[in-house]
Amino acid sequence: MATQYPKEVNQYRKVLGVLGVYHLLLGAWIALWPGILLRVVNVIARVFSAKMQAPNIWRIPADEIWHFVFVGVPKADEALMMPFFPDHGLFLAPAVGFILLGAFVCLLAYFKPETAAPYVPIFIAANVFTGLFGLGYYLWSYAYLANLLLPIADWSVALLVLIFWLRAKNHIGDGNVEVSATE
Repeated sequence: MATQYPKEVNQYRKVLGVLGVYHLLLGAWIALWPGILLRVVNVIARVFSAKMQAPNIWRIPADEIWHFVFVGVPKADEALMMPFFPDHGLFLAPAVGFILLGAFVCLLAYFKPETAAPYVPIFIAANVFTGLFGLGYYLWSYAYLANLLLPIADWSVALLVLIFWLRAKNHIGDGNVEVSATE
């Protein structure tokens, strides 16, 4: 017996399934090769202005950044450093964690829309606020293209999910998806 969802819920599931895979791939790319992503963004930024290029901190050892910001903080023991991951785990871990949480919510909504229904508005709000912070950094701190791309990407995702969630919401209800069983 196969379960069929209404058209709106199927469209919602497909969009969130694609976004779930996008978030998984983006999280892996940022976790494993963060400097490459920034270099790609900086190549695009050069088209507009040299001032829009962000400094590539992935080429600066983390201990030098710590000593520049917090004088007197001891350097990390070389034996404890993992060569596979970049030095800047303090900044990378929350970013990748947020992206993977987004992947989890999107994939949960793909596989079980009735279970994910309460979490999707939180995912939308998180993307809106992340975009606000990126726009704030761009406007008031660092006018780098990387900071401008954050609200563009996150608000696009939030708007897309919001549109499809609003269309499917009436069929999902309070956790009870209207389904029809076919044999």
